Amino acid sequence: KILPALPLQIVMGITHRTDAYFLSELGLDVDGDFLINYRGPVDVFPRISVAELFDEASQASIKDRIILFGATATGIEDSHPTPIDSKTPSVVLTANLLDNLIEGDLLKRDAQTDWASRLLIVVVGLLIGFILPRLKAVPGLLFFMGITLGQLVLLHLAFLHARWVLQD
Repeated sequence: KILPALPLQIVMGITHRTDAYFLSELGLDVDGDFLINYRGPVDVFPRISVAELFDEASQASIKDRIILFGATATGIEDSHPTPIDSKTPSVVLTANLLDNLIEGDLLKRDAQTDWASRLLIVVVGLLIGFILPRLKAVPGLLFFMGITLGQLVLLHLAFLHARWVLQD
């Protein structure tokens, strides 16, 4: 029997959904892979020590929360390089993934983003190929810089508003 990964099992337990439609809503690709939408630096999620779990004040702050246990002390942690830190503890990586699954905002890279990437490459290539050779040096440089800036703005907006990761 194949069991889903821990974060997916937690989300399925919280939402009480295990149907295939729920899994298709998550935004996984055909291989079951995904891109994590990182929330910020390693300390973006609250941390408490195991000793604090037995403190009454801490117990009130963790009531009705999901708690992940993991070693984060220097030298003993299980860490991985990520875009936010070269040594992200596995428990923080799991917390980011779990938060993405609960919020439903994994980054998207699918057939639609592949077509958008290809279209952008063709349009920018045609614009540069047809217009740039007809311009003198300074206007050509300004045109190229404008096209580059426009492309960066478009990519940024696609990322912010649709969580698209355009690449090819």
